[in-house]
Amino acid sequence: MVRWILRFTEPNGTLDTSFGLNGIIIHDLGGHGVLSEAYDLTLLDDGKIVVTGYTHLPFSAVILQCLPDGTLDPAFGSQGVHHVLNEVEGTSLVVRPDGKIISAIMGGGSNPALTLVQVLPDGSRDLSFGVGHEWKKGL
Repeated sequence: MVRWILRFTEPNGTLDTSFGLNGIIIHDLGGHGVLSEAYDLTLLDDGKIVVTGYTHLPFSAVILQCLPDGTLDPAFGSQGVHHVLNEVEGTSLVVRPDGKIISAIMGGGSNPALTLVQVLPDGSRDLSFGVGHEWKKGL
């Protein structure tokens, strides 16, 4: 099964063995080997890594933050993860100059939509963003 897999490489293309386990990190966000996927990531100036994608348990888009060594950042969201429930897949993200993170999320089902959510640097939802804490456009 595919889980969260991130790989950090040295400039010459070899794995950086000081990162995760021999250069690779795997975060089983749903537990029990449940399918999860990462679609976009960015490296912050302090070496932390922000990732967006989805997990099946609970079925949700997610934004997660890893420390420079690849472990989940316990100061971000809930133990390193912010779940966006009832949405399908976090497909891309951008980190604003003020540290807020905007993730584009594709929702499926009978009413597909593009949703933008914004989280604060600590991983909590920005309650001042959009209408109902999000921006949504039906497709």
